[in-house]
Amino acid sequence: MADHEPIYKGYRDGYGPHFNVDDNPPLVVVVRGGESSPLPDLSPVGPAGYSWGYSGGGPYNLARSILADYLDCYPGDELTLALREKHIAPLDSSRGWEIPGSVVREFLVAHRHIMCLRNENEGEVDADGRADRALKRRFLGG
Repeated sequence: MADHEPIYKGYRDGYGPHFNVDDNPPLVVVVRGGESSPLPDLSPVGPAGYSWGYSGGGPYNLARSILADYLDCYPGDELTLALREKHIAPLDSSRGWEIPGSVVREFLVAHRHIMCLRNENEGEVDADGRADRALKRRFLGG
């Protein structure tokens, strides 16, 4: 599985004394099998877009999109907030970064009690927002 895991990378051009975040939006890509493509932006919070290095809307959007890509489902708010605080907010906002899929997988194993609220193809899951057993088996092996 590790050979096929994605790598998430983010970077921005143009940091310096006259840097304007609006003129230099961040680029976040997912790399699979040596090929990269833009990470789809699922921004439900604030203006569309990604950011990192603090606990706000842009980092929330990034955490949500990483989880949705990795799990192929819409992550719940609790899981998204947990990823943002653990792996996105601590990133240095002035530098690029890389988060291997193995880090996302380890995070999900540690947070398996709060997986996904809804899977596009499987409909709603139970009322407390936890993923059904099939999703847990599929992504976490248990």
